[in-house]
Amino acid sequence: MLKVMQIVCAIIVLCFSIYGLTTNNSSIHVYMFFFLGLMFLLLGISEYMNKRKPIAVMLFLTSLFILSYLLL
Repeated sequence: MLKVMQIVCAIIVLCFSIYGLTTNNSSIHVYMFFFLGLMFLLLGISEYMNKRKPIAVMLFLTSLFILSYLLL
C-alpha cells in the first residue's frame, strides 16, 4: 500500500512538472511541491520501516523543508 502511494505521488509530481514546463504556468508549482514533500515523507516512512534510520531521517528532513516552503 505504501509503495503504491509513493508511485502515485511520483506520477502526479511528474505530470505537474511536465505541465508546468510546457505551459510556463508557475501557479502549479505549489501543488507539485506538496506532492513532492508527501512523496519524500512516504519514502521516509518506508525506509524507517526497513530499519534504515539515517536515510529515513534525511528524507523526513527533506520533506519537512519542502512542506515548510509551502507555508511561506
